[in-house]
Amino acid sequence: TAVVGRFRGGLAYVNVADSMVFGGISGSAVADVAALGTFLIPQMERKGYDRDFATALTVATAVVAPIIPPSIIAVIYAWMSDQSVAAMFAAGVIPGLLVGLGMAVPVFVISRKRNYPREEPPTLRQFLRVLWAATPALMIPIIIMGGILFGIFTPTEAAAVAAVYALVVPPIFYRQPSWRELPSLFADSARLSGVIGLIIGFVGAFGWVLT
Repeated sequence: TAVVGRFRGGLAYVNVADSMVFGGISGSAVADVAALGTFLIPQMERKGYDRDFATALTVATAVVAPIIPPSIIAVIYAWMSDQSVAAMFAAGVIPGLLVGLGMAVPVFVISRKRNYPREEPPTLRQFLRVLWAATPALMIPIIIMGGILFGIFTPTEAAAVAAVYALVVPPIFYRQPSWRELPSLFADSARLSGVIGLIIGFVGAFGWVLT
């Protein structure tokens, strides 16, 4: 919000930007919608956005998650076609950014047409405070992509490092989640992993048929 909220339809631009950042963590459109939709759609409604627009935008922007690295689909494709995962990730950066910019165009048109609100621009001090508070969370995609592209660890190891980081760092810096919430978080992760596992299974079978 501090970066793009000042424009007409600010929260809609936030939705686009959030999907690009979260896509750089999860690599899954399903995870993107599940994580961002639960708080962005109600927030947009409270600010005066139409529910259909907020919902459609959240679903549409999630498409960038499988494109912008690290992408689960890119990993599956690299594995099946014997390609470099790092090269596949690098190839998704510019298309991912272009998709994000493409999403911003209809947001610009619809926001002006429906006169959606804009957020108050922060002062420099407020912006720096927000940036400092967000830095520990924003380190996750940097750790994942930097570690893979510089050969520090494999995509699988990057996922493990990111998972441990996401478990340890938020309670220290943000005082959440509490330890009581961990079982439900693990259960949600297991369900999401099950969906992705089914996709991988069917893709493997389909690839065998094509071969």
